[in-house]
Amino acid sequence: LKLSYDWHDPNTDVGENARQRTSLVFEPFVRRFTQVRIGVRINQSIPQNELENADDFFLQLHVFF
Repeated sequence: LKLSYDWHDPNTDVGENARQRTSLVFEPFVRRFTQVRIGVRINQSIPQNELENADDFFLQLHVFF
């Protein structure tokens, strides 16, 4: 289980342009060499950029060989 918080301010001279991302990810190994990743990312950016404000929900399957 992973919980992370990222903060980035690309230009400190400009107000209110900071970006934040909070993630909660669960990554169990269900079998040997097989991992499932389930997670959610909450993104916060400048209000004018809808793509960077979109939240992400994902399910991934990793097979190691």
